[in-house]
Amino acid sequence: MKKLVFSAIVLVLMIASVVTSEAKKEKPYVTINVMYFHGPTRCQECLLIEQFTHQTLTSNYYRELQSLKVTWKTADFTSDSTMGYEEHYKLETQTLVIARIENGKEVKWIKLEKVWDYLKDYPKFEKYVKTAIKKLMK
Repeated sequence: MKKLVFSAIVLVLMIASVVTSEAKKEKPYVTINVMYFHGPTRCQECLLIEQFTHQTLTSNYYRELQSLKVTWKTADFTSDSTMGYEEHYKLETQTLVIARIENGKEVKWIKLEKVWDYLKDYPKFEKYVKTAIKKLMK
């Protein structure tokens, strides 16, 4: 009888240990990096992509920008300092890229090539960018 009680206690402790370790698994710290890569010469459309993206981020993700859960940067993709980005994101022209970072490591990214299609319609541009950010935040 004592062996049975002892075995039951050990079993309960083992189950509690497994449940506790599962509960302790933390969600990764997620950051969304929004990056606009442009060339050395900036046309009106290129400047508008940057402006629309900035407006979308500050209008919809102000708190996330302040807390660095969403980051925003622009860079010349032809510059020597961005050479790794050019190869990694397969940049051939001005491009908006959104990447999901988990605990400091990039795990997914999306190249938003349709931004050019929405330059005459800010609400569609905004929705396109927000949809990509939401997809990566999941």
